[in-house]
Amino acid sequence: MWADYSWSAKPARLIWHGLPLNEDRKNFFGAVELLDNAVFAKVNGFRNCYWGWGPEDLELGYRLRIRNIDFERRDGTYISLAHKHAGFYSPNVLTEEGNRTNLLFVKRQANMRELIEKDGVSTLEYKLVDKKPIAVDGDPTVDNVWHYMVDVGAPDT
Repeated sequence: MWADYSWSAKPARLIWHGLPLNEDRKNFFGAVELLDNAVFAKVNGFRNCYWGWGPEDLELGYRLRIRNIDFERRDGTYISLAHKHAGFYSPNVLTEEGNRTNLLFVKRQANMRELIEKDGVSTLEYKLVDKKPIAVDGDPTVDNVWHYMVDVGAPDT
């Protein structure tokens, strides 16, 4: 595996090779991305209704295009680690949750421009459950390195 994780003010798709997806190489923005905080705020981050594996990255790509923000294509390599996730039973076979999330994305596409302002990081409501320091190189006293546990409630549709 190889990817260039270096900072950039311009959003970047960090991997391409090894993705088990049939996506358009020029337009696909997903899987592993890098966004500067200012750009993330400008597109209002991720939509709050997607749960499980699904089109949250695709919508983020739409949000970038709507705001006329291009992205780098660094095209690193990727090997997926074996893991259970809520979205696919097997390649190209969606779970019930994956179907719901993808149908929601399709339904939202026609109104994406208006929906950016109505839902995203600026409208996220959550309750902080716990905050614990994370040890960096064995040192638990490093400033500003925390694991936040939050409750965002039930997903909306």
